[in-house]
Amino acid sequence: MEDNKLNKGKGFFSKGIEVRIFRHDIMWIACIFVAFAIFVELFYRMIGGDLDHYRSDFPYYAKYIIDIDGFKPDRLVELISIKLYSINHNTMEFNILAAMVVALTIVANYLIVSFYIRRDGMGDSVPRYAIQLVSLLAFFTGPVYSRSFHKFYYKGSFASYAWHSPTQQLMTLLSLIAILCFLKMFLDYRVGVSACWWVATALTMLLSASVKPSFVICMVPSVVVLFLLDLLRCGKKDIGKNFFRLLVMGCALIPAGLYIMWLNTKEFGEETYSGDTAHIIFGLEVLRSKEGILTMFFFGMTFAIVICAANFKRFKDSKYLLAALLFLFGVLQWVLLSETGDRAGDGNFTWGRIFATYYLTLLCLTIGLENIYNKESIPFKSGWAKKAYFIAAGLALAMSLSSQGVYFMRILMGQSYWR
Repeated sequence: MEDNKLNKGKGFFSKGIEVRIFRHDIMWIACIFVAFAIFVELFYRMIGGDLDHYRSDFPYYAKYIIDIDGFKPDRLVELISIKLYSINHNTMEFNILAAMVVALTIVANYLIVSFYIRRDGMGDSVPRYAIQLVSLLAFFTGPVYSRSFHKFYYKGSFASYAWHSPTQQLMTLLSLIAILCFLKMFLDYRVGVSACWWVATALTMLLSASVKPSFVICMVPSVVVLFLLDLLRCGKKDIGKNFFRLLVMGCALIPAGLYIMWLNTKEFGEETYSGDTAHIIFGLEVLRSKEGILTMFFFGMTFAIVICAANFKRFKDSKYLLAALLFLFGVLQWVLLSETGDRAGDGNFTWGRIFATYYLTLLCLTIGLENIYNKESIPFKSGWAKKAYFIAAGLALAMSLSSQGVYFMRILMGQSYWR
């Protein structure tokens, strides 16, 4: 038996499937359970602790909406919260579920990275323990903090994960699964559209939209551009057949789109609790109100900038191009859209950019792994250029991880997420 192998069960299943569990698999699972325990404690403090220090959106969803007479939920998290509270009339069930969502996001990170590496033909090159490590580190690949340019860790930064928001956390998990389902349907569509992945895509897109519509608002134009570009590539011979298949796949986004249309008619154009009328504002005036955008972008995307600049040819590939388009439309949503009314200061058109930043950075970690373990994937031939690239990427990643690690520890110690 190999030193690093704990168990080998040949014939464990009826078809004789070989099961291998290694030490790094046990360590990864243990890390997920430790993370889950930490999240339970953190969210417990956010829900019922000193709210001046553990400031978050958790109290609203976990207990405040329960006390609103005649409250009718229109978001998935609100409905879940009310159902969980009815079990024992306390918030612990919601607390545990929220921690499970973040823990499951680690698994979703792993599935996304593994999928991309296999589709790139490097499944035999990149070891599983490296993918597992990336799935854990992805939460902390946020903005690089600099005292010279930032007053706060979160406010005024290009955040990629919001520890204070259960809706953003659940949207991230569901959106990662939705993207994976969509790619499994789309990448091989010229052979045929899988009914199974079509249904899975439609369902996960709808669930994501029912938590927060921001991801789907970015996804729809991204898919349209992706489909148009693919039609241009396919040639005149198969354009009719491919157009019909792309149209069928695009219909998987209709349920989520219909829900967003219904939600918009409910949220905008009607009086809010304070008597104001909520409207969507669109235009360059919103852009002009944003200060320090270039600084936010540079420090928020430092690691991704290095990886993308060196591996820009990767983004000709549809599965990478989708990430770039999501980021583009996420930024456009953030800089061109705003709202009035009670929630004007909540930044509800920011969440699409935050998710797209998280997803693009996750893929940059994937590309970095491939560069490390498969030297042929490195975009440079000269030795000095390779060294400079790895040094720049390594420094950017180290600064990102250290900044966000400090930020997370501050949150655990009771510092407001806002600062």
